[in-house]
Amino acid sequence: MKPDRYQLLVRIWAPVVLIMVIIGIVLLLTACGRSSAIGSIDDRASLSVLSFESIDEETSGIVYRTVEDFPAFIAQTKVPVLLVFHAPMDPVNTRVIPRIEQLADDHQGQLAIVWIDATVESKLANDFQVNQLPQFTMLVDAVIKRSLIGYGDNGQEQLDQLVKTYLEP
Repeated sequence: MKPDRYQLLVRIWAPVVLIMVIIGIVLLLTACGRSSAIGSIDDRASLSVLSFESIDEETSGIVYRTVEDFPAFIAQTKVPVLLVFHAPMDPVNTRVIPRIEQLADDHQGQLAIVWIDATVESKLANDFQVNQLPQFTMLVDAVIKRSLIGYGDNGQEQLDQLVKTYLEP
């Protein structure tokens, strides 16, 4: 018995259609599975972004999320970025940390703050010519605008002025 045309077409096109569907699914899953530039909450990460978040109905505050892909994060960020280079054991951190967390809270959606351990992220520190810690560097549209080095007695006022200069009114 000879197969009719319909059966012949089904035999030929069914594998082609199946392959096309599989390729489409793989492409869709690959595109959807791209990793984000921002990762999980980790207050000990050497490279993290600070942001105000609601964790659940009763808990909200500043969290530190790992930055998985720094260039991608900088490229996709639509607000000014404050890079804070520090060394973990530096005693000045006890004055810096509360201030940058307050800036993250005060400027939600207007400013991105990246907390960078310069002792671990040495390549990044070299890229931004960090020679003394702490260093605060403002980026706007992925372009370095200005840096503030050190955090002396008037460090809070200087940091506030640095940030204020680049925020949209």
